[in-house]
Amino acid sequence: EIIALGIWSAGEEPLVAASIISLFELLPLHEGQFEQLVETVIKLDHILPQYKMFSGSLSPFRGPLTRLFNKYPQHAASFFLHNQRLKSPYSELFHEVIKNEKATIFRSFLTSAEFTKTILSTCFERPLAIIRIEKAESNTINQSNVKTTAEILSRHGVCATPASNSKDVLHRDVEGKQKKLQLMHQTENKPKDTLQAAPTAGTTSGAIRSFSPEQQVSIDATKRQCTPMQQESNKSKVEANEAAKTYKNMTDSLCKNMDKNALELQYQGFKLIGIFIEMDEHYFEDPHHACVARTAVELWRSKGRKVRFLYEELLTPTFRLESKFLARILIEFLSRNPSDVDILFELLRIFLTQGSCIDFSFVKNFLQNMVSNVLSVENKRKVQHYFFSLLNTDQTAQPTKILSFQLLMLPMLQADMKRNMPSFYEGQPPINGSFYTEMDEFDQIWLRSPSKQNNDTSSSVFDRHFIQKFIADAISKSSLYGERLHIELLKFVKIFIEFNWEGLLDHRKELIKFTWGMLKSETTKMWAYICMARFISAYETPCTIILQVYVALLKSHQPEVREHVNEAIDILVPCLPKRLSKHD
Repeated sequence: EIIALGIWSAGEEPLVAASIISLFELLPLHEGQFEQLVETVIKLDHILPQYKMFSGSLSPFRGPLTRLFNKYPQHAASFFLHNQRLKSPYSELFHEVIKNEKATIFRSFLTSAEFTKTILSTCFERPLAIIRIEKAESNTINQSNVKTTAEILSRHGVCATPASNSKDVLHRDVEGKQKKLQLMHQTENKPKDTLQAAPTAGTTSGAIRSFSPEQQVSIDATKRQCTPMQQESNKSKVEANEAAKTYKNMTDSLCKNMDKNALELQYQGFKLIGIFIEMDEHYFEDPHHACVARTAVELWRSKGRKVRFLYEELLTPTFRLESKFLARILIEFLSRNPSDVDILFELLRIFLTQGSCIDFSFVKNFLQNMVSNVLSVENKRKVQHYFFSLLNTDQTAQPTKILSFQLLMLPMLQADMKRNMPSFYEGQPPINGSFYTEMDEFDQIWLRSPSKQNNDTSSSVFDRHFIQKFIADAISKSSLYGERLHIELLKFVKIFIEFNWEGLLDHRKELIKFTWGMLKSETTKMWAYICMARFISAYETPCTIILQVYVALLKSHQPEVREHVNEAIDILVPCLPKRLSKHD
């Protein structure tokens, strides 16, 4: 209509439309007017690319719409936060307005304590309800609670075939059995009508009926026909009732399952929280938003997320981002609240499943940086306490314990040792009569290990208490662990001896017993040799053990172990002059 008037220059029509929209913020808001205005803006955005001067630039309708939302934040929020509007194209417009720098009043309303709960209840109602149902089922010992794989996938929104197809099949089955029942009723009624229409003998009222022999034979045959028809009718009735019951149960269960609409609502909830965090870096410092973190943790731990992550190839690309969204929310929360160290151990579980199309390297980098550079000494001790409780429970799978070593404990140890190095890394003094003792001081320099300048170990979290706990709960119980976990223990011991051999001086017996036992396995043997070489370089060791290790390394010529052999020899050879006598 504006173009038809021909009043304005060609290409300026969107600006006129934007000016008209800006008038609404000066007028009282009437019922239904808001919906009409938003739908008009969506239509205008659709034809905006036709105007070259606005190609690739921000829509001119965002400014007036943002001011209107700031004036009526409750109306705007209630309009968009509706099950039918938290999807395209409404959601794109909603997100763009929230991201607008001038939408401060509107964002403040959306992030208020009251409306935060509204967002959570609207977007995450279905997955949270399923979590509660599964908790109740786990507490109840009932054979009916045992679900098949197909039922589990269907409950959590992972379906190889759409649920609506199964529903249609059941519906057609019910209709077919009901029609069959009606035909059986009609067939059953025909003999009954024949019996009722049979002639009677006698002319006086109350006289006894009598039939001819032919009529009696016909009546008996009809009665015999009624009996199987009655049975067949009853059977059809039972089948129809069972089919109707099955259809009703499936309909009820579909209402409780994660369908496409529930997954879309959850996705929109993640998008909204992500925008809030992006626009306000202090979002999780507000105590009103603690409920968002609790909800994210609950969803992260849920069986539904794990199932959808495991079968992500059956989901649309949008819904595959669930774990990534939750990981970023938890990372942001933990950055502001580092005392909740249990979330660190929750995050590393994302690496238990291999083959995902999503890159989670950002989670690995975050975990390693947190334990190395961010956490305080108190929080690091919390991590250690949680780790030992995890290590000593049978309910925790071995892969989780391995990841705890790789992504949390080893990076923490390396960073701590480098900051708090002991006085000098020569190990115990050379033995009497060794080649080293007869060398002059100048010649001894090349055999010395690098000097560690920092002698302050007061802030180290790997103190005597930790060492005792590590020996008692990890080394002494190593027979309970698998070979992959043994390798992580060997790596840990090797680093510990390298940087703090004095701290382990009283536990040499346990260490040599553990390391020597690992030489018996082909999987752990090379790591055990590296650990033995480090042990020999730090402590006095019987010459027979030293020579056995040295000869075994010289004989290990396989290409696949060459890197480990070189590392062990590089550690062992420089210390031989001070650990072996001149004769040896």
